[in-house]
Amino acid sequence: MNYTGKTNWQFDEVVKEADLNRIEQGLLDAHAGVETAKSEAKAYTDEKVAGVTPGAIGAVKKSDFDAHTADAGLHVTAAKQAAWDAKETPAGAQAKANQAEGNAKNASLPRSGGVITGPVESHAGGNNIALKGGSADHSYLSFFARTASPSTRSGYIGYPNAGIKDLHIKNEIAGGSVDITASKVVTVGGSAIVRNNKGINTTIIISTAAPSGGTDGDIWIQI
Repeated sequence: MNYTGKTNWQFDEVVKEADLNRIEQGLLDAHAGVETAKSEAKAYTDEKVAGVTPGAIGAVKKSDFDAHTADAGLHVTAAKQAAWDAKETPAGAQAKANQAEGNAKNASLPRSGGVITGPVESHAGGNNIALKGGSADHSYLSFFARTASPSTRSGYIGYPNAGIKDLHIKNEIAGGSVDITASKVVTVGGSAIVRNNKGINTTIIISTAAPSGGTDGDIWIQI
């Protein structure tokens, strides 16, 4: 039933039995209406919620969330961060490259030549060191023996001038000699020419033949 309340009561108006019954009935009807509304609302809600799926509303299932959280490939872990922090930076790589280049230069000689301050050893067999004249057509090994004059050559072995045939062993230190010694013998093949400091040559010939030819000052030894 529809309840129509009385809203114009007066202070001296008598409340009758019918008025109280009407009021009570209105309360009962209101309570029943509230219960009906609750029941209908619950039924509607249950019906609609039952048809709602996570996919329909874009919700994430807990299993999907847990799998996502546990996927180390998608997240920056402490181990990954440490690995990234340990990676070389461009500046660090350049500094190391510069250091390596400097070390390589200090530990080797360029093909154009250079200076070695320590001893040099060659452990190859046969032709250990080859001195080639190249386009200069001569080659020799120089010695700078004096500490006081490191730029002054002390002597050399080789072919000092282009195209010459004779191998020179020369001591350029004033008053110096060339000593050739052996524990047994020193063998000279062919004739031996002795030149004094005045440019005069003396040829020493050792032969089984009788002396012949030659010039003044030559020495012929027949054996």
